[in-house]
Amino acid sequence: MSLARTVFWFTAAGILLVVPWNFGGMTLFSYKWIVNSGWICGGCLAIWLWNCGRLHSRPSAGFWLAVICWSLLGLQIWLSSKNPSHLMESPFSTSYYVFNPIKHNELLPSSAFWGASLASGEFYLGLGLIALTAYCLGMERTAFRRLMALFVANAAVLAAVGIPFKYSGQKLILGRWEFQEWYFYSTFYYHNHWAAFVLLAMGAAGALFVSRKGVVTRGLLIAAMALMGVSVVVAKTRLGVLAVILFAAVFAWFLARNRIFKSSLRVWGWMAGAAALLGVGTYGVAAWSQDKVEPGSARQWESLLQENPFTTRYLLLLDTLPMIAAKPVFGWGLGGYQSAFQQYQRPETISMHGNTPTRYEHPHNDWLERLAELGLVGSLLFFTPGCIWLVRALRHGMHSWSMQVVLIGCAVLLVFALGDMAFANRSVTGVFCLLFGLALAPPTSPKPRGGDGDSKQRNRKNRLAVESRNTHRPVGN
Repeated sequence: MSLARTVFWFTAAGILLVVPWNFGGMTLFSYKWIVNSGWICGGCLAIWLWNCGRLHSRPSAGFWLAVICWSLLGLQIWLSSKNPSHLMESPFSTSYYVFNPIKHNELLPSSAFWGASLASGEFYLGLGLIALTAYCLGMERTAFRRLMALFVANAAVLAAVGIPFKYSGQKLILGRWEFQEWYFYSTFYYHNHWAAFVLLAMGAAGALFVSRKGVVTRGLLIAAMALMGVSVVVAKTRLGVLAVILFAAVFAWFLARNRIFKSSLRVWGWMAGAAALLGVGTYGVAAWSQDKVEPGSARQWESLLQENPFTTRYLLLLDTLPMIAAKPVFGWGLGGYQSAFQQYQRPETISMHGNTPTRYEHPHNDWLERLAELGLVGSLLFFTPGCIWLVRALRHGMHSWSMQVVLIGCAVLLVFALGDMAFANRSVTGVFCLLFGLALAPPTSPKPRGGDGDSKQRNRKNRLAVESRNTHRPVGN
């Protein structure tokens, strides 16, 4: 088992450290990296199963539920790729009416874009193996802390190098790679994708914060979180800023509820003030350098605050509902939304760039997109294992504060996905599956324990109970 956990740790480190630097995971290299990471995790899972058989220990019900549900989902995706419902057209075709239905078996799963169904199916197979391995193997306390420290440091570096390039006045990612839009941030193709990544990184930073007691360590973590929060403001994403504020509010409530602030209030005041100065100073330098940007070339907060982003999102929702009603059982096929939506998108939401119409590939709502692509049956198979894992963890109690904070980051990201396409980013999806599986690993799995307030409180109660029994024990014979 030590070999499996070691290999899994390095595989997880690659997902957290390598993929984000490859254009936020939106490259073929990142796609293959996550798929191959899934296969490596599958090997670790096989070793775990062999060890369970050797020790005559039965795998948990959560393992079998995921295997059954996701295997059936894989069968549905494979069948849909063999039953194409429409010609496989590019979503950015120069023709307006390019959605050509073909004769197919409407009683079986079908796909409007069978090539995307096969590619997305392979990608989600890798994600499922990553999440299931994290759930079954868990991770030792020290290994988990080191992994989260690397993740937070990597996110902080991305935030630090992204701020000057955001205001460089050039459409260059990291000052090197040309990009056609102003929406990028650091290596991420889209600013909202970066905000989703920051939410997960803040959850990791908060997990380290509650598990460590050193003032210096906690001060560095607060500084990293402040830097990442400012980077979301610099990236100019309205929903991203609101999501970061929501995480900060929930995290502050968590700290107050568990009475984690046991040090001097003066110390915490200095730390909070230093974090605020860091944030204000970083944003001030960025705003001061904004005069290098050509007027009107990039997104500006002044114009963003005057716009109503929910009008278009509402229209996308209204246009997606009849699409779901047309194929409610099995949906349009995984990855088929971008093609199928062309016949439902209203002209008001289509803008022309030259002779090419700009069409939406996503409804800016990941939950709605999964329902449209997988239907009721596929969505049930897709979401059930994670929901059951969450219910079991909440029912039996999560014994580590750090795991609870990681789960807070994941939960805020799921809320954020109601208003934007967070999981369209491969890096965000890979990190989420890894952290979600680790956070909900059952108590029997080797997961981070001790070193936080919960374990110390239990140890104190046990010690008091022993002392009480010794006090009332009869003396002599």
